[in-house]
Amino acid sequence: MKFFVGVLLVFFLLFPLPVFAESSYVLPYPSFMPGSTLYVLHGVLEKFEKYWYFGNFSKFIYNLKLSDKYLVEAKTLFEYKQYLLGSKALEKSKTYFVAAYRSLGEAKKEGKNISQKEQLLKEAVGKHIEVLMQVKGIVPQYFKWTPEKDRSEELFLWKQIDEGVEIRKNCT
Repeated sequence: MKFFVGVLLVFFLLFPLPVFAESSYVLPYPSFMPGSTLYVLHGVLEKFEKYWYFGNFSKFIYNLKLSDKYLVEAKTLFEYKQYLLGSKALEKSKTYFVAAYRSLGEAKKEGKNISQKEQLLKEAVGKHIEVLMQVKGIVPQYFKWTPEKDRSEELFLWKQIDEGVEIRKNCT
């Protein structure tokens, strides 16, 4: 038995399986999700945290980090068919992405070398578009959200995803 395990171990060490990744950019693991008791508290902390980041580069990193976070949140919510919450998270992701792009533009206007940050943004754009296209494959084109005691809300999910893709493409 030990011989068999040893042979397998040597085999996997000598002949590793290739890994095919479309992007080297890594999105974060989803943090607190809507419905969690800490979700609201985490949102409040985010509002205060933005004042900690000053300077265009740190604002760029902060906004890109939150854009990533809300994109992962949206993807997770859409996988669980929570279309209204996913739509809101997708909108937040788009807002933070635009803010990150603006911070980078302001740094460029100030004459700062932004080549590394531009490369990071390009990698993020590639990963974001990849995730958005995956999400588009699992959500309906249109969804009507009807709560029990409130008026219904129409969600044009494919249109929202397409707008997110377009914004990210225009930022490169």
